Amino acid sequence: MQTKKNNLKININKDDSGLNDFLYLWDLFKNRPNKVLIHGTFDFKETENFFEQYEKVNKFTEIICLETDDIINDKVLLKSTEYIYISYIAVDKLTEDAVISDITIYYNSSEDADEVNEIIKSLSEYQVIDELEDGHNLNVVSLSGNSIELDQIKYDDIDNDNIEEYYSKETFKSISKWIKKSKKESGLSIFYGQRGTGKSSMIKFLSTKLNKNLIFIPNNLVDLTINSSDFTKFLRKHENPILVLDDCEMIFNEFFTKSNIIVNNLMQLVDGLLSNKLNISIIAIFNVEDKNEIDHNLIDCNNLIDIIEFTDLSNTEANQLSELLGYKQKQKSDIRLLDLINNNKSNSKRKLGF
Repeated sequence: MQTKKNNLKININKDDSGLNDFLYLWDLFKNRPNKVLIHGTFDFKETENFFEQYEKVNKFTEIICLETDDIINDKVLLKSTEYIYISYIAVDKLTEDAVISDITIYYNSSEDADEVNEIIKSLSEYQVIDELEDGHNLNVVSLSGNSIELDQIKYDDIDNDNIEEYYSKETFKSISKWIKKSKKESGLSIFYGQRGTGKSSMIKFLSTKLNKNLIFIPNNLVDLTINSSDFTKFLRKHENPILVLDDCEMIFNEFFTKSNIIVNNLMQLVDGLLSNKLNISIIAIFNVEDKNEIDHNLIDCNNLIDIIEFTDLSNTEANQLSELLGYKQKQKSDIRLLDLINNNKSNSKRKLGF
């Protein structure tokens, strides 16, 4: 008599710290487990105390030997009920910097969902959220193990008093109106124009003008953020966030199915059922010269705050900026901000972008 074998359609990744737990529970449940990854880091002592109520199934200790002190990490699997298990990593557990990360909840079926949500709700009290420095509300999403975290983007002080000199009159006028709208509204904003017109640099200026958390999402983390249902749980920890996506012409293309999926997921955040609950804004930056090259689904967004074009500096505007920066070369035609600065590299410390 032949036995029926399950067809395991999964990627075997030796660096996936949760793979052994996943396979162990698959065998225990006799079907594929559901799992919820809780992003962020958690207070070590308080979270460890919370976990004491659960049965410890397994613990694996990793010791990293260094010249000074050793680093000791624990990988732990806990049992909540017959069909709910929790795994986590205690990072650098013997130091004051110890945290809990990579918390994953495995469960058997939708019948366990209510209890899983209660565990998540309880754990949220112990999450560590770093205080933002005054005037520096710009952060980038990073991946730590299996967890999404935020790292502050450090940058030099911005010449806010003269910032409008770096942009065309119409562009900066539109930005000034956008700032007033964004303080009151949430939704989608589109910045477009050819490369080198100062779109990314504008984000640094906006981070000093808005009392909101600007979160830059690199293109290689879109699948773990915009395309992940778990990302909304992470965003709830950050009040009125503004997500920033650069080089959107590379990820939003109406000819590709995957791009359509990303657009749909993005629209759910600012235009769907989730928009009222999450209160999220998104800035999508496109390096294109024609608005018609932008996905029409984004332009048709119900909660569209504005579409702002970043244009070249006129020769008059370019010469005014050159005088302000101490450049000697005179401009006879319109020019990109980047070209103006590159043409004066010898006496310029100005940088564009993040």
